[in-house]
Amino acid sequence: MARLTQPQEQDLDPLLGKLEDLSNSPLRAIAAELLPLLKLAQTSHRSRDLSSDKLQTLVNYVAYLLRRLPRIFSARFGFDAALIAAIVEDSGPTAGFSSMLVPRYEREWGHESLMMPAEGGKSHVIDLILIPGQDQVRDIDLLSYPWLGHELAHNLLFRHDTTFRASVSREMEKEVQRLKLSGMADRGPAQAKANRIVENFVQFWTPTPDHKNWSHELAADLVALWIFGPAYLACFEDVLDNPSLNPYQLTQSHPAYVVRADALLEGARLLEWHDHVTSLRNRIDGWLHSKWRQSRTNRFRALASPDMIAECVGTTISMCQELGLTKCTPTAVDAISRNFCLTSSQNFGISLLLEAYLVFRQHGEQGYVGWRSAVIPEVADRLKL
Repeated sequence: MARLTQPQEQDLDPLLGKLEDLSNSPLRAIAAELLPLLKLAQTSHRSRDLSSDKLQTLVNYVAYLLRRLPRIFSARFGFDAALIAAIVEDSGPTAGFSSMLVPRYEREWGHESLMMPAEGGKSHVIDLILIPGQDQVRDIDLLSYPWLGHELAHNLLFRHDTTFRASVSREMEKEVQRLKLSGMADRGPAQAKANRIVENFVQFWTPTPDHKNWSHELAADLVALWIFGPAYLACFEDVLDNPSLNPYQLTQSHPAYVVRADALLEGARLLEWHDHVTSLRNRIDGWLHSKWRQSRTNRFRALASPDMIAECVGTTISMCQELGLTKCTPTAVDAISRNFCLTSSQNFGISLLLEAYLVFRQHGEQGYVGWRSAVIPEVADRLKL
């Protein structure tokens, strides 16, 4: 019976067929890595140099990779893939983004890294940029696309994380010591409560490799602000329009929205976007008197450390400078504002998304919808999609 669970020659054929199909798609570079590896494994298995168990492990993993990769490559996929590549290029040649950035359509924005198997331990990483909607051109909403800056920031931080993690960890240790000292006189239930706050503080703020922590999420917001300036602030505020959003809610993977808002306010101050934060500042003030105010407990205030927020902001801005990321400036935005029209656009990459922001800001929803209807087909035609 054991042999029934071992990989058979015919079991590999469908997988090899899928990889052959991938060779004729925009993801041909991925197929070029995986096809020779799987064929070599097949040959090694036939000559008994590779055990059936190891072959099965490889087959299962390649099948998993193919399930996570896009299968349909419509005009929207081409548009988004080209746009991501243009944003990376616009961000500067020394930034160090991944060379395999692939759009995939999901319910929410996100980033997912897939490690490709490789002979000799030298493997490439596929970075999926998860974008809301379907693989259809009509689902493109350029007003939301500055979120690409946030997801690309995760890619950047995965590749250039050492300095950020070290700096934030040092500040976190200082904050932990401060919390411990403030609770030294507590006894009984009060001491247990103080200990839980310290545990939560470490849990939430520690910059872990998987990025499911407050420090990395704030850093991703700040990188997006660096790249897209007020266009990212507008995206962030769109999320805050959700009436069911509790700005003080504590979760592991993302900071409370008021923490993110405070970080963006500080980042905007340092990056000279003072004139674009009035609405965000008013929201923060309004939350203090909202139905959510009861969530702003002493525990929350202890966890939402202003010093940790400031450290994440300062460290991220320093990282952007060191990596040579192109910074969005008021001068650059003003130049686009003076030159756009409502019937066409010669921009792409970062400039196109800034233009979309400016069109909506100056001409409202109706003006933006008309501009989008004219510009998306025009850009797609330039890209020959």
